[in-house]
Amino acid sequence: MEFKNVNHKAEILIAKYEGKREELQERLTALDGEIRYMQSQVEDDFQRAIMEGTKPNERLKTDLNNLHHEKEQVTNMLANFDNLLQNALESMREEVLAERQQVRDDIRNQEEELADQLKQAKLVYLQLVIKYHDVVRDGQVKLYDFREIEQRLGLKPIDLRDYRLLSRKHNDYYYKGFYPLIEDNEVDKAYYDGELTYLAEQYVKASN
Repeated sequence: MEFKNVNHKAEILIAKYEGKREELQERLTALDGEIRYMQSQVEDDFQRAIMEGTKPNERLKTDLNNLHHEKEQVTNMLANFDNLLQNALESMREEVLAERQQVRDDIRNQEEELADQLKQAKLVYLQLVIKYHDVVRDGQVKLYDFREIEQRLGLKPIDLRDYRLLSRKHNDYYYKGFYPLIEDNEVDKAYYDGELTYLAEQYVKASN
């Protein structure tokens, strides 16, 4: 039989042993019935021999002894069955260790590839944050040109830093919905649960 992997091999092995265990348990139950029947046959034959003055049928005793012997063998096998199965599985230890390590190595390679992709995406994100910073900074410089006329007209200067659309401390009052800056709860949801936050999912649906 060709096995898909060591787990499949172990499953087949365990299934075979469990099938054999069930077979032995059924045989043990049957033996109990056969022994009771044969015991009654021996007793009936002994009584007949006494009444008729003949010798008991030795074959019946032999058959009964054989049944008891078989029951002892089956009982011993069942008592030692877990050890037999464990020994069979132990023979696969090195194969399990090797295949398990291969899976771990494959996963680590995928992790490293994704880590590189995440770094590239992170750089793109940070560069956009820098660009956002520069837009606000340049806008503040342009607004500074209004300082003299603002003073003459008694106007309060506009400080873009106080009116940024995006803030490091997200405030739903100024910005509702899926927030452009990455937040801790979004990373936690993706990292630990493997899911997007509700607002992220809604944004995906609206974008499609």
